[in-house]
Amino acid sequence: MEALHGRLTAALATTDLGSEPGRRDAGRALVAEVITWEFGPAIREHGEFASMVDAIESSLAREPRLAGRLQQLLGELKLGKARG
Repeated sequence: MEALHGRLTAALATTDLGSEPGRRDAGRALVAEVITWEFGPAIREHGEFASMVDAIESSLAREPRLAGRLQQLLGELKLGKARG
């Protein structure tokens, strides 16, 4: 879990959470890292990986409660506060 936290923190280091594109990119980065952590790096080679990540991030963003929680988590990760 510590490795995942480190990868997420690194992925978000240069992300601007104050802009809509930045929040979307951060959400995609989080989803991609969690999927990779769970299924291994070979999953990134799958032809549908990017579209799967986009679909998951879009689904989370469309649900107000989940979108708010996702943004809170991303902010905590960016600040180095979130721990699993």
